[in-house]
Amino acid sequence: MKQRAMESKAETIRHRRYIHRCAEVGLELPQTMAYISQVLRSVGIEPKICGHGIRAEIGAGEPILLLRADADALPNGHTCGHDCHAAMLLTAAKLLKERESELNGTVRFMFQPAEETLTGALDMIAHGILEPRPHAALAFHTAAGKLPPGMALCGTEGAMMRSADNFSITFFGKGGHGAYADKTVDPIKMAVKACQSLPELSVGVFRAGTAGNVIPDTALLQGSLRLEVGQERAVKRIKTELERIAEEHGGSVEIVCTSRTPALVCDKKLTAQMAGHLKELDLIVKDGVKAKASEDFAYVAERIPTAYFYLTCGFNDARGDHLAHDPKVMIDEEVLPIGAAAYAHCALRYLKK
Repeated sequence: MKQRAMESKAETIRHRRYIHRCAEVGLELPQTMAYISQVLRSVGIEPKICGHGIRAEIGAGEPILLLRADADALPNGHTCGHDCHAAMLLTAAKLLKERESELNGTVRFMFQPAEETLTGALDMIAHGILEPRPHAALAFHTAAGKLPPGMALCGTEGAMMRSADNFSITFFGKGGHGAYADKTVDPIKMAVKACQSLPELSVGVFRAGTAGNVIPDTALLQGSLRLEVGQERAVKRIKTELERIAEEHGGSVEIVCTSRTPALVCDKKLTAQMAGHLKELDLIVKDGVKAKASEDFAYVAERIPTAYFYLTCGFNDARGDHLAHDPKVMIDEEVLPIGAAAYAHCALRYLKK
């Protein structure tokens, strides 16, 4: 698998660069999913629509192993590596199809949209991606950083990645002339108080007003809450505090959770097994990851044993030290054949066992 992945390196890079150029966001990825379907058909694998994503299978019978790659971009482009994930899984699908006769079971491919908005996994689950139920699931994510390609990072003690609640909070007050602020109910003060009182909220949008001498009627906050544990309890407490702040200032508040995901908790036994297979590819495996980010593959991990690994991909030195979600991030494409081999080898070895 490692040798075949290296022989397919140029092809995998082409996949990645095509998806990178046609970056699409959210659930609707028409060009990306059309390309994925085209590539799968070219190697003899028939894709099927699954919600807004693509599902495909090779092999037959049990056990069933699910391999997942997300394929959506951010509004600033493919800055989180999802173009890499989709490309790696496309090549892995080809490699596994070449050795389909050796599969003692079924490999199911999951090409997922809308990971960035935390809605894609649930969309595909609702449309049957877990039916019949797989026995295990595996996913990889690139890790831009100072570590060179060739390491696989995992986390098996508690949550590997945090839960996320993406929110929209609107404070309602009573607008008026800035010279007579005492006659108004200022929603900006409510929003500022919320930011100060609830530092665990990560606020990315603060929008209020249109003129410096006018108190607006509303103030909007948008952001997220990310936790290792205690998601439901924390959300309830924060809602209570926001309502208290609004009431204290004589206003009101509307709280909308736009999307959410639980914390990602990996299966220890499965992760150890997959780590062993990765070591057979000469990857260095390190446990202990506690990422502050979130991942909606957690919805799959809630339902079936799951293993999730970061694959180190270093920096492209010409662009400097830029991390995921930075528009200047440039990963080392040497990670692409590594990831393709990792998907394919782990699948073949898992089904043999």
